[in-house]
Amino acid sequence: LGVYILKERIGPYLKSGTLLLVLGIAIILIVPSNQAIAFGQSTVLSFFSIPALLALIVAILSSIAVLANKYGTDKKYGGMDPLLFTAGNFVIMVPCSFLFVFFTQANLDVWNIMTDNWKFLFFLGIMGALASWLSIKAYSIGDVTKISPLIRTQILLGVIIGGTFFHEEYLLIKLLAAILIFIGVVMILIPPK
Repeated sequence: LGVYILKERIGPYLKSGTLLLVLGIAIILIVPSNQAIAFGQSTVLSFFSIPALLALIVAILSSIAVLANKYGTDKKYGGMDPLLFTAGNFVIMVPCSFLFVFFTQANLDVWNIMTDNWKFLFFLGIMGALASWLSIKAYSIGDVTKISPLIRTQILLGVIIGGTFFHEEYLLIKLLAAILIFIGVVMILIPPK
């Protein structure tokens, strides 16, 4: 989207790095999943699992949000201060989050969750707000085609955390795919000559 909508220039390293990113993600999605959707008698790849489809929707929504961040904060487009933009996002996100809980009729006792786990929720809120502000700030001063892939190094961290703390299966294959993604990110960050 950065190339087509924002008219950002890309070179051969960015193209190759993007290809490695997509290849790494495809490898992670090919790993079998216990949540795969079955079509008839055949089992399918984890690409067709509910978590993978939800992640794809998140990727699409995130791409739209990246464009909104760039237009909303870059001075070239008449944007506002990134900190104010972040605060505006949270003013909308917090009530929406509570509405999602109540409209989906989640069987949650929100008050007990908030009182029993308030330190953890407070920590998550601070980390989320800081991450959001830093990414919006990065998009406001940098190229979307360079910032987005760099932020996606979270995949490498996710694979490491998933294997270490949650003992997820097929860790070696996922780690190799994450390394491909990391190499792709490094290639994207190489400045054009």
